[in-house]
Amino acid sequence: MKCSHCYADNKAWATVCEACGQAVQRLETCPLGHLLPPGGRDCPVCPSLWPEVDAFAGPALLRGLLWVDAGKLAEARAPDRLLAYLEVRDRDRPVSLARRASGRVEVAPEDDPDVVCRLLMRPGGPRVCNKSAPADPRSLPQYVPLPPGSSLDLGEVRLRFLDLAPPAWAEKMAASR
Repeated sequence: MKCSHCYADNKAWATVCEACGQAVQRLETCPLGHLLPPGGRDCPVCPSLWPEVDAFAGPALLRGLLWVDAGKLAEARAPDRLLAYLEVRDRDRPVSLARRASGRVEVAPEDDPDVVCRLLMRPGGPRVCNKSAPADPRSLPQYVPLPPGSSLDLGEVRLRFLDLAPPAWAEKMAASR
């Protein structure tokens, strides 16, 4: 372990530098291996790691609803108006959900630092990237399918995806445009 004062090499378990006598702080990393600042518990890099999404230019067909099973859902631009559900349509950018307070989630802008989950709706079905419940904390976040009827847990808020598959004629009509 290198001393942050004199840069001397020390044993990994050392708490005091053998060369200058200054306290040596142990290097800590997040589950993905990023260095944590001294005394910090939150990784400064991980919140910015959202998976890339492919471009999409199709029509915004209604594919389903995110039904509020537990907790509260609101929109950032009207936080006092609670939603019973959120319409899920095909779109180019994912819907970002930010945890605001205990039992409350808001639909927020993508660059909001409190975003914990993103929902991407495409013709193949919804995919979700949930940083608050990663499949493996040592891996990069990724979009995984959200099957119909399954729930999305964001702390004390539980949203259930209700599938509203458009009829085949609507799919054909949208594809021909």
